[in-house]
Amino acid sequence: METTGNKQDMKLGWALLPLGVMIVVMLISVVKLGQGPHIPLIVGTAVASIVA
Repeated sequence: METTGNKQDMKLGWALLPLGVMIVVMLISVVKLGQGPHIPLIVGTAVASIVA
């Protein structure tokens, strides 16, 4: 059976964008500032929701 929805394939770059942003923000937050990983995880989740 065929679906009639607007399904589009996601490009690899768009799929890896939230992961890359989260890694960069986590490196800055944890390594340079000595903070916990909670805010970078929230930022990564926000970027993932925007991409989705």
